[in-house]
Amino acid sequence: MTVTAPELIFSGIYFVLVFVSTLSKYRELKLYRRMKPLPVLGLFLLLLYHVAFSESGIQTENARYYLVMGGLFFGLVGDILLLNRKYFKFGLASFLTGHLLYIMAFFAPGWEKQILILVMVFAASSLYFRIFSRSFLKRNPDKMRSLYLIGFYVLVLSTLFIISANYSINSGKATGLWVIAGAFLFSVSDGMLAWQYFVNENKIKKIFISVFYYSAQACFTASAFSLFT
Repeated sequence: MTVTAPELIFSGIYFVLVFVSTLSKYRELKLYRRMKPLPVLGLFLLLLYHVAFSESGIQTENARYYLVMGGLFFGLVGDILLLNRKYFKFGLASFLTGHLLYIMAFFAPGWEKQILILVMVFAASSLYFRIFSRSFLKRNPDKMRSLYLIGFYVLVLSTLFIISANYSINSGKATGLWVIAGAFLFSVSDGMLAWQYFVNENKIKKIFISVFYYSAQACFTASAFSLFT
């Protein structure tokens, strides 16, 4: 894979947008509302550019590439919806759709053999959800349905991490490292986001959520680039 000058420029712009968006989340809410969707929009346009203008074109595994693009698109929609708290469930549904597309993108045969990974991931997810549920129900005793939705979201994240870990183990390529890194960062950012929305808001935590989230999307984008030969 050869990285072109326009792609390097796009990458530089992306990191600038991430920095400004993350800083504005802490300092200036109005600016943040304008900036939040731009980094992921930039990643989506970068992949679109690569499809349209790359000399080599997508020669192998193009379905995975387009599924990653779909995941970015629904992440972008989720970013916009989450700017308004009353659309939280719609934003969550959009992110769920994106995660399902990522699962499809990195599904590979033989994942069921990774028993140790399965046990470890679901044990960690169960522990987190148990701790989260107790804190959630203390503050929101009448929102059991929301807890069920969050539980399903945790299940999807766990599945994404397992699929990504298996892909990373079996691929033997740089792609696999980007994939597992993206899944891990998503697990951290989304876990913190749920806590932020429903249990305890914290300005400093908001910054870490943004950094982990944008890094996760960048990792999945990098994995799509690695599919080029």
